[in-house]
Amino acid sequence: MLLIDQLDSKIMEYPTNVEDSEKYFKKKYLESTNKKVLYIHTPYCPSKCKYCICKSIGERNPEVANDYAVNQLIPQIKKSQDILSSIIFDEVYFGGGTPTYIPAKLLKRVFDSIPNFKLIKKKCIEASPNTITNEHLDLFKEYKFSFISVGIQSLQQDVCKWQNRFYLSKEQLLVMSKILKKSGIYFNYDLICYMGRGDFRDIKGFREDLYFIMEYCKPSSINIHQMHQSTYTLEKMQKLIEILRKAIEDYPHYECINSRLLDSDAYNDIIYQSQYRLVCENRNFSHYMWNKCPEIPVKGYDIYAIGNTDNIFPKSNADSLVYRPGSTKFKEVVFLDAIYDEYISIRLEKGLDI
Repeated sequence: MLLIDQLDSKIMEYPTNVEDSEKYFKKKYLESTNKKVLYIHTPYCPSKCKYCICKSIGERNPEVANDYAVNQLIPQIKKSQDILSSIIFDEVYFGGGTPTYIPAKLLKRVFDSIPNFKLIKKKCIEASPNTITNEHLDLFKEYKFSFISVGIQSLQQDVCKWQNRFYLSKEQLLVMSKILKKSGIYFNYDLICYMGRGDFRDIKGFREDLYFIMEYCKPSSINIHQMHQSTYTLEKMQKLIEILRKAIEDYPHYECINSRLLDSDAYNDIIYQSQYRLVCENRNFSHYMWNKCPEIPVKGYDIYAIGNTDNIFPKSNADSLVYRPGSTKFKEVVFLDAIYDEYISIRLEKGLDI
């Protein structure tokens, strides 16, 4: 038998037109027994930060984001009513871009367009300090959101200017932290190391930011990683791990929930662009990107993604099958069992749910 006649029948059965491909993927999605995540994408931000590798667009005119919500996002949600009304998702995650660039009154319309939205137990959303409002918080409390992640990244004014990013003063951060704490919603702050010069000269400012947040702001969790465009070296990763070990020693109300922070892990942490999660409350909380390698596919979760524009297409997956809206092609994703197993073993060591 010729080698070319031995093609995998699974590959051969894929449809060759967009409509049939979409139906095929939805069927596979519903058949899979994995946990179900609904991902809603908002591609717009008030400005595009230099370091950002997300699928996002800098747009100073907020009406563009508003138009996207009303005339693109909601219609796409309605187009997927068949699958959205068939299941109650384990999680919904609003990412971007900046979801809170859309005002609360329009986000409410987005929420109300999703079937069974109030029945989804875990609701998560990303925000930025210069867009989140009291109206947003009131809305999130009304709809019982579980998690808000705010991109702080750096409190160093020169670094923010260099990265084309909104600068948040420590005084402003303290005010925001008190309001978020009062809301009762689990909230996370993101920090990025090596954002300025991309080397050890950034350590002083990063450590200062981290210690200030741990001592005075006390978010529920802090997510930390290197700037992806900086040159990764073993020494830089080990230095970051060393700083985090010392930080949780100095502030023991925090612990690293997704990594053992071992020097021996540094090489793999570079390869898989690890992110370290420091937690000070509700240790059992997690969402589908809680492991230390959220940039790679997560075993055990099926993602149904909505929110594409002309040139941005968030991808969905049903187990190992990956689908992009409007495409006839499918890809097979490879899950890294070692990363998943490490995450599970760490949670078991800490007596946490898996």
